[in-house]
Amino acid sequence: YDSDSTGIQSKSILKKSLSISDHGKKILADLLFLEIDPSNGDDKLVVGSNALIVTVDLTNQSTLSEAEKILKMINRTGSKSFILLVANKLDRKYEASFWTDDLDAISKKYDVPYVVASAKNGEGVEELTKILTDQLLKRFLKKRLNA
Repeated sequence: YDSDSTGIQSKSILKKSLSISDHGKKILADLLFLEIDPSNGDDKLVVGSNALIVTVDLTNQSTLSEAEKILKMINRTGSKSFILLVANKLDRKYEASFWTDDLDAISKKYDVPYVVASAKNGEGVEELTKILTDQLLKRFLKKRLNA
């Protein structure tokens, strides 16, 4: 929520419970979040993840290069996780230091979809949630059918 503080090095798992409607069915889901740092050997954490969200700050150009480092690290691990690039701070779009053309380039280079959103006012979050849950549901259904 508009915090640029890098002083907090929390490794706690955050949990978000969702209720999603999918083709008339109500689905309850718990999403677990854990921040990773590509320079700290956290690459081991990505291998077993179902989904990875790489977040950039539209008002901070350096976050794009950090995102590329993370995407390269994910590629090195051979992870089969669903990866989504999220550009945050859409509510501050007039202060943006990069925009969709830059996101398009990274999206194509690493073959990952992206969403532009705002954690502060919620714009784009519904689209983000829809993409993420659709991909996770497809993944879980495929596992069940193959079991």
